[in-house]
Amino acid sequence: ALHLPDGQTLLSAGDLTGHGVTATSGMAMLLGALRGMAIAGVQPGDLMGWLNQLLDASTQPALGSAICCRYDPSTRTLRWAQAGHPAPLLFRDGTGRSLAPPEGVLLGATSGATYGQAEERLQPDDLL
Repeated sequence: ALHLPDGQTLLSAGDLTGHGVTATSGMAMLLGALRGMAIAGVQPGDLMGWLNQLLDASTQPALGSAICCRYDPSTRTLRWAQAGHPAPLLFRDGTGRSLAPPEGVLLGATSGATYGQAEERLQPDDLL
């Protein structure tokens, strides 16, 4: 989790194909870009598009799955996007369900990919 200057929180997870130094340096590049863009206020759907473009321009081609969530505690709003990654599970009142995922292909799969963004209003005592 990364606490952002506007009081919101960034939650993200992801994985990149490959092993060793190449995959590790690729993940470090994507994580740094993700955090920088989130601090600058880029929303999850656009952020995934920029990460895809960054990976597409990389000298070491790879594929990656990722999820990026931005939570606003003042409105209890979760905005999120995914790139070939499983959707978050929401547990409310003892029942769990997968959130309906917005459109999003794997990072690095195609140039110029666009990524949808979903929004969910969370309730007190929800578990994500």
